[in-house]
Amino acid sequence: MTKARDLLVGDILIYNAGHTAIVVKPGMKVHAPGTGDIVVHDPILPPEEKGELRAFRLTRDRGQVRHIAAAFAFQWSKPAGTVKGPGTTPYSEDRARAIKALQQTPLSIATTKSRPFEFDALYRAVKWAHRAINESKPFSERHGTTCCAFVTACYHAAFISDIAKGDPANIQITYEYLSGERTDKRSPESKTARKNTEIQVHNKLGASYPQTGGFHHAVSNVGSDRNKQTSIFSIEDWIDVALFGLADIDLPEGKVVTPAEIVTPGLAYDAKFYFSADLLKNLGKSDSGWTAIDVDVEPSTP
Repeated sequence: MTKARDLLVGDILIYNAGHTAIVVKPGMKVHAPGTGDIVVHDPILPPEEKGELRAFRLTRDRGQVRHIAAAFAFQWSKPAGTVKGPGTTPYSEDRARAIKALQQTPLSIATTKSRPFEFDALYRAVKWAHRAINESKPFSERHGTTCCAFVTACYHAAFISDIAKGDPANIQITYEYLSGERTDKRSPESKTARKNTEIQVHNKLGASYPQTGGFHHAVSNVGSDRNKQTSIFSIEDWIDVALFGLADIDLPEGKVVTPAEIVTPGLAYDAKFYFSADLLKNLGKSDSGWTAIDVDVEPSTP
């Protein structure tokens, strides 16, 4: 049985099957409290949160993903008691209501109600890595977030950063490319910026990269609209694109990398629409890529 103070950096915490947090330092968590507050860091087990506490640890950390996720979470949080304002990320009641509506959809109890990790989820993961490393902006100052979405997003961004080895230039060019693919209508100014990004991408590709498939194929279809793009390319195609953009990884012909291989099966869902009950269920599966940690929730004696 592990004491709360002995949980490791990057461990995911789920309180009472309905509230998600992440350990960022010994004895400290980051979370979006859900009380009209902002994303804050505070003690792991304050008195008002006594009750069931489940913890999960990334089973195989191929690099420093746990530490990167925790660092991003801490970077995007404020001390408990900080007043909502510029530079903070508020808890979003609107997003919480949307997720609650998703939970109430008539699906069987064995079926996840969260959205799978597809193009938009990949785009957002790269965007958040870019925001943390290149922009140093709040996580979501205008729109806000929810507890589970925030923690999942920190991990998604961390996996992207780990693939790119924290390289700001590769993260930026991949973000700009995917951002352009996601945009439905482009102003003349954004078209110019898009063209500049396209030139950068072509320069990055070089003569050695195959002329068909993968990143080159996607780049050659720059002019297509969003619906056509997302219907032509599967999420595995877009992962191929991202891997080359982030780390010059040129997958062999026929090799497919799935979202689960990038962000683990337990987190292979769209962070924006992920909620704690599904997270708890998915991290608890034997093939989730996560290990359950038994936590002693009794207050320690002085």
